[in-house]
Amino acid sequence: MKEEKPKPDKLEKLLDKHNLTEKELNNIIKQSSQPKKEIGNVHVHYWGTKHARFGIISDTHIGHEMFRTDIHEASKYQFKKEKVDCIYHAGDIIEGMSNREGHIYELEKLGVTPQVKYASEIISDYDKEVYFIAGNHDQWAEKKSNQGIKVGEYLESLCKNAHYLGDMKAQIKLADNVKMDLTHEGTSSYALSYSSQKRINAIEPGKKPHIKVNGHIHKAMYMFYRNIHSLEAGTLCGQTDFMAMKGSPAHTGFWILDIYWNKKGLNKVKPTFFPFY
Repeated sequence: MKEEKPKPDKLEKLLDKHNLTEKELNNIIKQSSQPKKEIGNVHVHYWGTKHARFGIISDTHIGHEMFRTDIHEASKYQFKKEKVDCIYHAGDIIEGMSNREGHIYELEKLGVTPQVKYASEIISDYDKEVYFIAGNHDQWAEKKSNQGIKVGEYLESLCKNAHYLGDMKAQIKLADNVKMDLTHEGTSSYALSYSSQKRINAIEPGKKPHIKVNGHIHKAMYMFYRNIHSLEAGTLCGQTDFMAMKGSPAHTGFWILDIYWNKKGLNKVKPTFFPFY
């Protein structure tokens, strides 16, 4: 990113909106102009000094006939209206193709190239940066089909506001004392909280994030457990034939997540889900 200092009138609005001093704002501008910092698969995203607001989407499965363009349009409108700082996507951007019987007849776009190109159009619709991990469906072109195509890198090359954070999991440092895990894991269960609790129980005490946003199971839920604010991210894809066969509903919708922190760490988390039926 190039360093770009705000004009005087914009500066006043920013200072007022975020309750910042001019020095604090200049520090944020300086940080945002620096190259992306990574340690392993830990990414540094500083959006503010006390408060940040994110759009959360997941499991769009672009290319499947059940991809909900109406939910995408609603999320685009709501994220702009609420002035989110950025958007995080918890995986399965595209549908890919599988070996399951009849799957090809569920597809609106056939093949990885048409699906990724369509996904680049959808992601470009957002007026904010979109940070994403690749899910199991995204990895079909690399692994299951043995084509060696990394969908995350492919999408990032086509779409200016799409930023690939890795496969299945990434950790994001949102402040000096606030970490968020973006994951794509687990299995669905009849008791909605069971899957999240089981996965959180498996995290070692010294490796726990403060926030965990998970895709993959197409469910929407917020839970505070073991001092982790856990979100199941929901989906922008309606119930597929495969999910119906498994007796698993799709929780269609998206989130806006507000977080507040101070020197001691997180002191307020406000998740809001926007459901579609």
